[in-house]
Amino acid sequence: MLNMRKITKMEEKFNQVKNDLTHIRVRAVYACRVCFQETEGSSQCQGNRNSCSGWSTSPQWTAHYRDDTDGRAGGCAYFWKIECLTGV
Repeated sequence: MLNMRKITKMEEKFNQVKNDLTHIRVRAVYACRVCFQETEGSSQCQGNRNSCSGWSTSPQWTAHYRDDTDGRAGGCAYFWKIECLTGV
């Protein structure tokens, strides 16, 4: 039979674990996509200036990307970001 001291100690441990678990925030990633934005509006940078890939749940490398401008000075300035849908 458990004595009162052991019961009290078990209750203290349980409350400590319970308190620790209430402060843990778990987020699972469900899907991600890659987005880019061209910001200068240069004539060298034709096409879509703000675009995202489709959502994916199986990470893979993207197709290759070649920014081959026409040899003039300047070029295209892009911003890239990864967007993910998350859950709790």
